[in-house]
Amino acid sequence: KIVGILKPNEDAAANMTKELLDCDNIPRLIVILMVVGVMAGLSEEMFFRGGILVTLLQRGHYHVMVWTTAIIFSAIHFQFFGFVPRMLLGAWFGYLMVWSRSLWVPVIAHTLNNSMVVVCSYMGHAGVNHMDAVDRIGVDSPWLALASAGATIALIVVAKQFFSKKIEEILKMLQDEFGVEKNDDKYTSNPKIKFKNDSKDFNLH
Repeated sequence: KIVGILKPNEDAAANMTKELLDCDNIPRLIVILMVVGVMAGLSEEMFFRGGILVTLLQRGHYHVMVWTTAIIFSAIHFQFFGFVPRMLLGAWFGYLMVWSRSLWVPVIAHTLNNSMVVVCSYMGHAGVNHMDAVDRIGVDSPWLALASAGATIALIVVAKQFFSKKIEEILKMLQDEFGVEKNDDKYTSNPKIKFKNDSKDFNLH
């Protein structure tokens, strides 16, 4: 019954997305890339991660707040059949911001994700690939799905280690040059960057 209620809205949203991504020439592709890829990626990250997540981080543990923001991010799209994948994507963007302490990292990741969808859609219209085949990747080939999952986990581990190392290097430099205090951090696994006489716990750059 619930599926029957939600399906018309899902179909309408899917048709609207299909029309938005419908392009068969390079000029239109560039315009859609700017709108869907760059502008949507930038504005959504400024709102969800730069606004909601940064605000929530002042009120609780970063794991809880990253996932809370991811749930809000997915729910606001009103496409509930894709709720879980979009929530996972939102959590990935959230962790990228927390680990790197930079809003630009999830902005770039979000922009690349959206741009890939636009390019795949264009290639489908150009006959380079078939969108149904793209949608069924991992369904017809379980081994490919497992390989994708493994690659995703590896990327997450590498990203966390990379940004953790960078934060440690920045902290050491700030301690040597400016006398930065090193305190326990409830937001990340890294020490908190806190200047003397500065009450701010989480700063984006």
